[in-house]
Amino acid sequence: MHWVSWEKMCKTRKEGGLGFRDIGEFLLAKQAWRLLTKPDSLLTRVYKARYFKQKDFMNAVVGSRPSFAWRNIIHGRDLLEKGIMKNIGNGQSTSVWNDKWIFDKAPRRPFNKQSLFDLELMVSNLITHQGSWDHALLSELFFPPDVVRIMSYPPNIGLEHSYIWAYNRNGCCYTVKSGNWLISHLKQQPPPPTHEQVTRCLKKKIWDLKTLPKIKMFLWRALSGVLVVSTCLQAHDNIGFMLKLMSNVGVPLPLRMAIPWILWGIWKHRNETLYAGGRCGGAWLVRDAQGDVLFHAREMFLPASNRIAAELRGILWVLQSLRDLHLDNIEVWSDCGAAIEAIIDSSNWPRYSTYLDKIHRIISSFSRVIFMASSSKANLIAREIALSVTRDGRTRSYLSRGGPVWLSSRIEEEKRR
Repeated sequence: MHWVSWEKMCKTRKEGGLGFRDIGEFLLAKQAWRLLTKPDSLLTRVYKARYFKQKDFMNAVVGSRPSFAWRNIIHGRDLLEKGIMKNIGNGQSTSVWNDKWIFDKAPRRPFNKQSLFDLELMVSNLITHQGSWDHALLSELFFPPDVVRIMSYPPNIGLEHSYIWAYNRNGCCYTVKSGNWLISHLKQQPPPPTHEQVTRCLKKKIWDLKTLPKIKMFLWRALSGVLVVSTCLQAHDNIGFMLKLMSNVGVPLPLRMAIPWILWGIWKHRNETLYAGGRCGGAWLVRDAQGDVLFHAREMFLPASNRIAAELRGILWVLQSLRDLHLDNIEVWSDCGAAIEAIIDSSNWPRYSTYLDKIHRIISSFSRVIFMASSSKANLIAREIALSVTRDGRTRSYLSRGGPVWLSSRIEEEKRR
């Protein structure tokens, strides 16, 4: 009789399995989520009195003579731990280097840019007295990609931290479906390719190169796999073949000596292109009931880590501008449906709570505000103005009556539709 392992049957049908679900761990993680997020519930208080009086739930241990239920909850917590992160409030209880508070394919701690750092540094130390991120300090401590991720989610100094589930788009709460996806995703991840012996040998040779210390350190980081880069989805490779080329006497000496500089130059240029001063444009238009453009504006922003964060930041800017223009009865149209959904049902989108709180505070200053989702085709003029910010160097903040002259014909065409 032929048998198929349970793991193979739990794969989706597209992957050759039967789509069965291993209901154990991701259902137990649901119970762990309740203990984590509902500290005042009767269930949490009972378990806390018995198993973690002096600790929080995430640091609790199985303990001596645990009940069957408690042991299983701890098992479910192992999965929960892989997908939760802290949503920053005032940052006073979040450790910069010990807590997971940024998301990059998975929740993690930020990468440290400096060789010496303060292990007791709290996220609150990265926030200015005005309640915004200290951009200069972030740039000093973290690599540019992490700075972008952090700046995308402003702190909310009026609140303590909360936990969010990173594998839901809204960050609201753990779901059995997302837990099942995470388990299957973790199982499917191939083990990282290992070239330990070759890498170890190459690392030793790095320090014999006749070049600057920063080049040597760059090569060492490249071989150690700690350069912050996006994964190539078509192939995995390394720079070993280029370093071996340096010992090939058949290659002219000037070319061999240039290889470390070429590699370092590629890396430096890549960072400058992607992150150094990287900006994006935003724009809006105000039309009356007849379709005539009353005002338009453009602005330059720091990049955001995802579309929803960028759109909410833009909507906040729009509302602030319209309030200053004393426009009281407005409809806001956006081609990002998720951002509109987040504004309408803010309680289910805790990941963006800072933006949403500010948006709702401003909404109260209008007599009437309606948020509507539109197609991307209905927003082409605003999109064109936003693109011109970086494309044409229109970097200054700008607000004007009417529409831009260089788009007047297209504005008239849209009005006639």
